Amino acid sequence: MSSKPQLARTATRMSFATLLVLIAIPVAYLGLWADLGAARKALGELLPGIATAGTANWQLGVGFAAGLVPLLILTAALLELRRFFGLYQGGNAFPADAGRRLRRFGAAIMILAVATMLVRWMASMLFTWHLGEGGHQLAISVSSSDGILLLFGGLALMIGTILTEARRVAEENRMFV
Repeated sequence: MSSKPQLARTATRMSFATLLVLIAIPVAYLGLWADLGAARKALGELLPGIATAGTANWQLGVGFAAGLVPLLILTAALLELRRFFGLYQGGNAFPADAGRRLRRFGAAIMILAVATMLVRWMASMLFTWHLGEGGHQLAISVSSSDGILLLFGGLALMIGTILTEARRVAEENRMFV
């Protein structure tokens, strides 16, 4: 029994699941920011030790815009992942573009980890701006999830490189037969 139909079915399911995530994340982000009171509360939970209650609407606007940066990077990563899954929907185990798509996904995930850290650092300054002299904060933190994202992105990069090499070897072997 061939594994091609199973590969194609799995790829189709994963592509659909990725599409759902691509839709859900921006909708959730916009939903969070639709209610400024809820946004202040959520920011207070995301930035422990920083009182967001007195923040001005312009600060929230800048925070919203800054939060779009990681969102756009994540969207690019998920689009690459969806394209990667799409390559396998035909059942071909070695599609030509798979390695490149997976490497681009991995790179985007690594960039996402760095961008998330930078936005978090910037947010700590932004949301303490209203506290005046002596109240400003620059909270620099690196979480375990940042490290895991970097490692996961590196893993995807490496597997993408291996896929590219496997494709090259498969092509060479096909020429000899």
